[in-house]
Amino acid sequence: MSHPNDQLAQNYTAAFVGYLSQRGEATLRAAYELGRAALADGISLLDLVRCHHAVFGRLLSTASSVQDQQDILSAAAEFLVEVLASYEMARRGFLETSTAAAVKWGADAGQTPAPPSQTGHEVLPHPAFPPGSRPAAFPSATWGWRPAPATREAPRPEVLGRCSRTPD
Repeated sequence: MSHPNDQLAQNYTAAFVGYLSQRGEATLRAAYELGRAALADGISLLDLVRCHHAVFGRLLSTASSVQDQQDILSAAAEFLVEVLASYEMARRGFLETSTAAAVKWGADAGQTPAPPSQTGHEVLPHPAFPPGSRPAAFPSATWGWRPAPATREAPRPEVLGRCSRTPD
C-alpha cells in the first residue's frame, strides 16, 4: 500500500500537468477535488505545499524559455489557490465554531471570554503544564473550561467511614 503523500504527489503531478495543457474550469475542478481528498486523507497543509513546490520545481526546470517559465509560474499560483480552497473552508468553519463557543461562554464575537472568576467556570490546567508553570509564549492561556461546583461540602463522616479501611 502506498503512503498518502506518495499518492498525493502522483495525483498532484497529473492534475497540474493537465491544467498546464488545458487551463479551464474542468482542470481547476480537478485541483479543488485534489485538495478535498488531501484534507480528507489527513494530509497536512505543510505537506501539501511541499508537494506543490516539488511538482512546480520539476516542471519549471523543464521550461525551455522565459515565457514558458512565466506561464508555469502563473498556472502554479492559480492551481495552488484551488487546491487550498478546501483548507480555507475548513479554517473558516473552525473560526465560526470557535466564535459560537465564545458567544456561548459569554463573550461577544471577536472577543475573548470573560475570566473564569466572572463566569462561574474554573480553568482546567493543560496536562503538560502543571498549575503555575505556563510556557512563556502563552502567559495568559487557558486550556479548558468546566462549570465550577455550586458549593463544596465537607465529606460527611458516614461516607468517610465506608471508604476508609480499618486495620485488622
